[in-house]
Amino acid sequence: MTIPLFQKNLSYKNSIIVFIVSLLVVSTYYNFPRYLFYHPQSIHFWRQSDCASTALLYSEHGMHFFKPEVHNLLSDGETTGFAVGELPVLYYLAGAMYRVFGHHEFILRGITLLIVFIGLFYFFKLAYLLSGDSFWSVVLPLFLFTSPLLVYYSNNYLPEAPSLGLNIIGWYLFFKFYKKPATLNLVLSVIFFAFAAMIKVTSGMSLIVLIILWVVEAAGFVFLSRQFRLYKLPVKSAVIIMAGVAIVVCWYAFAIHYNAIHNSGYFRTGILGFWQISPIEIDKTFTQMGRNWKFFIFNDSVYFIMGFVYVLVLINYKEKLLLFINSLLIAGVLLFLMLWFGLLQHHDYYFVPLLILTFLLFISWVKLGSTRYPGIFSSWVIKVAALIVLIINVNYAKNKVNGRYNETPSADIKKEMVGIEGYAEELGIRKSDKVICTCDYSPNHMLYLVNRQGWTDFNNLQGDSLKVVNQIKTERNILWYMIRYLKNIIICLASSITK
Repeated sequence: MTIPLFQKNLSYKNSIIVFIVSLLVVSTYYNFPRYLFYHPQSIHFWRQSDCASTALLYSEHGMHFFKPEVHNLLSDGETTGFAVGELPVLYYLAGAMYRVFGHHEFILRGITLLIVFIGLFYFFKLAYLLSGDSFWSVVLPLFLFTSPLLVYYSNNYLPEAPSLGLNIIGWYLFFKFYKKPATLNLVLSVIFFAFAAMIKVTSGMSLIVLIILWVVEAAGFVFLSRQFRLYKLPVKSAVIIMAGVAIVVCWYAFAIHYNAIHNSGYFRTGILGFWQISPIEIDKTFTQMGRNWKFFIFNDSVYFIMGFVYVLVLINYKEKLLLFINSLLIAGVLLFLMLWFGLLQHHDYYFVPLLILTFLLFISWVKLGSTRYPGIFSSWVIKVAALIVLIINVNYAKNKVNGRYNETPSADIKKEMVGIEGYAEELGIRKSDKVICTCDYSPNHMLYLVNRQGWTDFNNLQGDSLKVVNQIKTERNILWYMIRYLKNIIICLASSITK
């Protein structure tokens, strides 16, 4: 007697049920129901607060999509918070929901998580489409979801994980186009790739791969056969792909212009290559990647699996499309590392979009295993071994993520600030008043929690606090100044210094 999941003929409907239940069980094991309600905290609470701040101010300042802002008055000579990086569509959606349901942080976290879950579901759909095998269709998306990096940023505020989810959906549609070249599939694929790139520019590799595939095929290279071309209507396909590129370019042109007119340089819209930093910083970055980031991206077993699958891709070089896509993405990863190397010492979330390579290597195993190695692909021994490795990696991811929330020195920082917004209202500090939060070197964390625009030590208040007072007097606002002690955190917020 065999377990149904290890059989190839488990129905598609039942496979969906098994996948969804498995994903929910794993997510619960990861403590997602608890983390979903957390305010910005732990590693990269700075960046989390930036995202949360933008969403909250959308809801409170009129829902003007093309006027994103943050709580810190770091623009226009430190008088406004107008600044933008990625396409703020997730924050805008969260802001709209805040206006209906009230400000609840699980909304933005939930939007981010839902997009990742949908992406994993389309990973399942693509694996089933290519193989019809229930086991691998369920297990491989879960393997991707054992990356501690993806687990941590899926239930979070940052845009990298949702951009990965959108890219996975785009690849599902592309492979549908590959199997059945309907124009709608290509259009939808380009739309998802474009949105992923606008939400995070480093997620633009998938769209670039589509362009290169078109150029190479137009130059005479054959991916399938001379009778079956990938782009049967090359001119029409080129127009569709370039329309997607144009949308992405227009967005980043707007973002650069928006930051320029508001004299804001906070959100990075350019590169920071290895040649732009010192040799000491290069050495520190390599050390950080080798000692920390490497182990937070995946367990070593997954790196081994990825390498093994790419070797299979090389051996089966006649599968030209798989070889070309995977090789292009590997080249893209290396190019990414060079162009954004200067940011990788302190920002591990930049690695999240690179997980699209892991996804496509797993899909390559589905395609090659089901057609070239059916005996191994359907072997229950291999499947049991894969399941054991999966369970080990799920536990690995849980421990890594729990470590960030429970053991990281910054994990508990300013937790006591939760609820400070209501306290500020009791003191008579209005939403329109500007505040100063000292002992906070992040731009937006305390300001977001108190939900008032103003300044922090990020603005070099200790160096020149008089300029802030003068700005407030000029604007005829009230500067409140209060000192409160919360577990050795001094929060300077308010006190009757008026014009």
